[in-house]
Amino acid sequence: MIDECESSSSTHPSASASTSSHVGSDLIDPTRMTRCRQLFLRGIVIFALTGFFSAVFIRQQRQEIIQVGSGTNTISVNDDTTMTTPSLLPSNYRQLAYDLAVRRSKERSASTFTPYHNLQEFYGVPEHFGKTHKVQDYQVLNLIRIPKAGSSQLSVVARAIAGCHPDGYPCCATLDKSCPRDDLLCNVVRGCTDHRPRYNITIHHYQHAAFVTAMTNATLSTPSSAATTELQTLIHVPMITGVRDPTDRLLSAFFYKGDHRPKPIRNHSWEIFQNDYIPQPKYRNVLTKMLNGFYAYSNHTDPTIVDRHGHYGIDFDNETVAARAITVAKQRLCNMTVFGLSLRTLEPAASSAALGLLLYESGPVLSKLQPNPVVFGLNATDRTEPTIVNHDGAVRINHNEEYEIFKHEIFVQNHGQALVDKYNRADHQVYQFALALYCSKLHQIPGFVQDVRQTGLAGLYPGCLEPDASDDEGPNHRPSVEQLCAV
Repeated sequence: MIDECESSSSTHPSASASTSSHVGSDLIDPTRMTRCRQLFLRGIVIFALTGFFSAVFIRQQRQEIIQVGSGTNTISVNDDTTMTTPSLLPSNYRQLAYDLAVRRSKERSASTFTPYHNLQEFYGVPEHFGKTHKVQDYQVLNLIRIPKAGSSQLSVVARAIAGCHPDGYPCCATLDKSCPRDDLLCNVVRGCTDHRPRYNITIHHYQHAAFVTAMTNATLSTPSSAATTELQTLIHVPMITGVRDPTDRLLSAFFYKGDHRPKPIRNHSWEIFQNDYIPQPKYRNVLTKMLNGFYAYSNHTDPTIVDRHGHYGIDFDNETVAARAITVAKQRLCNMTVFGLSLRTLEPAASSAALGLLLYESGPVLSKLQPNPVVFGLNATDRTEPTIVNHDGAVRINHNEEYEIFKHEIFVQNHGQALVDKYNRADHQVYQFALALYCSKLHQIPGFVQDVRQTGLAGLYPGCLEPDASDDEGPNHRPSVEQLCAV
């Protein structure tokens, strides 16, 4: 084709015989030039199609590497890598989980109490606080937001059960560009927008009759009486959190933004990951740090040092200090009213449904709430129109092809798991404890496991609902919550 085009642009033999007045007018044969253009355009088309089908083939090959497990349906989600939902889980599992929660709530409340719509109603929080009261006095829920562990979805749950409007949105600040609306601050939820935990949050102002009765009984009793214990339990507001495999959490954070990773945030090279990210105290053992009451990204290794923001740190290279921090973290998990798990084998909606079923079974307060469909990933019943809609929401970048290639190819090829393990031993120990505690809690709720299995929702709790061996003393013995928490 090239030779033909080149010959078409050379001097035609007949041209020399033409008259001098037309010299150069037919140096190029029009027929050959048209043929040249056709061949050239055809070449471009063939080249483009070849490139397109090659890209499709490469992507399919990578997808085969990315898919995890067998007998599963691969689902792409925005917050992380390709996740899987067990094929045995019904397609309408969210509705089934919500219906089961409603049924069990009705059975608990039958002729005993009327379920409350949310925590603000339970605690009798006034609709308007007024300038004479502090917002902190009316906080009805304590949310411990572990970054990149499903905390945004958990804040949706927190707003729903606390009674914040409009329903079905995450907690976020007005000036945050990733905030979908400008009216989503939920002041009655402690820790709804940050990663700075506080513990032992109590309700200071309450009007509900349950408190009046409990207060009266406690006043007429000794400090060690059951009535006094009940009052203390009610005053300490429910506390919830979410836990995720440390490796998955670190990888997800590396492809996020802000304080979650080193700058420049768009540089996702292995060199940055290996040298400026994983070994740095700021990013190590985030789960253990937060469960010890420290800011997630505290940068000091000396726990006696406080920076200008009041952030502390833990020296995880000191075995004695690390062991003590692990023990405190485990105890904090034991003291949680409920916590959820972000598992790599479940899509976020399934993890939320699993948490929802547990949440409405947990503690003397949450178990008295009427289940909210939002907690299970269903449509919100609150149809309040937005006051101001922010259309400039930032898009998370940790779900793109670059992330997939890094996690499933670069990370594996460079033995990334060994690197993560070296600097996050505390988090791995705490996470393994959380898995065991989570499963044991399922089995201690009367009738819960049987109802979950009968409803076809056992897939929400992978690894937890095999035949219960808690009464055996053999190798498959499942420790009780009391045994696990006796640390």
